[in-house]
Amino acid sequence: MALMETVARAVRTVEFVAREGSVRLDDVASEIGVHKSNALRLLNTLCELDWIVLDDRRSYAVSPHLVALGQAAAASTSLRQALQLAETLRDLSGETVHVAVPHRRRMLIVGRVDSRDPLRVSCQLGTQDAMHTSALGKAYLAVLTEPEAESLITDLDLVGLTPFSITSRSTLAAEVRRTRDRGYSLDFEEGRLGVCCMGFGLRLGSNLDPVAISITGPSDRWTKDRMSGLAPRLLEHVRSFKAVPLAGSAPGQTAPSGIR
Repeated sequence: MALMETVARAVRTVEFVAREGSVRLDDVASEIGVHKSNALRLLNTLCELDWIVLDDRRSYAVSPHLVALGQAAAASTSLRQALQLAETLRDLSGETVHVAVPHRRRMLIVGRVDSRDPLRVSCQLGTQDAMHTSALGKAYLAVLTEPEAESLITDLDLVGLTPFSITSRSTLAAEVRRTRDRGYSLDFEEGRLGVCCMGFGLRLGSNLDPVAISITGPSDRWTKDRMSGLAPRLLEHVRSFKAVPLAGSAPGQTAPSGIR
């Protein structure tokens, strides 16, 4: 039991450092719920393994070695393909594009292509979004068959994060069906106020891994009208790229004229 607790704390520490970018000893101790002396021993071990590094300001960050391991793992998956498409969508929309995969009933952000605009919305790699409040989650649910999606929706904890969050299972199921019909998902300030997203679900690679991509921007710029105007071009690129279309969407289907 003690060994498993130590391993769990080590994993949580690495995830915390990766998510925050740079942390101090006190931050780690608070995050994993241990005394500073125990946190320091754990951090020293992770430094010896070259998973994290300690800089001159006594802050900890993910080491280049661990980054290289992650890149090596990504090379054998569909992440590279998804990032290639994400770059195209960023250029078409001008907004930041996030790539995510399902992880424990949430969407884990594993890739990002930043907007070139200095005023942009970007999430740290390792951030996890709720499925019911994110374009990423609804795009992923739309990739599943209807029985699979309904089963997963039943297990989700539909907590409201903003006044615009979907908290009804029937409403979420209906929105997933609309996502299949039009070919993309929407999030208008459902997860975070001031942030809007447009998502696409794909299956990529030889294993047809499920991947979700979302275009994310400030709500005063990434608006319904702007999404609606760009939808035909965006869908054209997504459908020509992905191996399997969204369930219920034919590859040659034309984009809806407006967002519903």
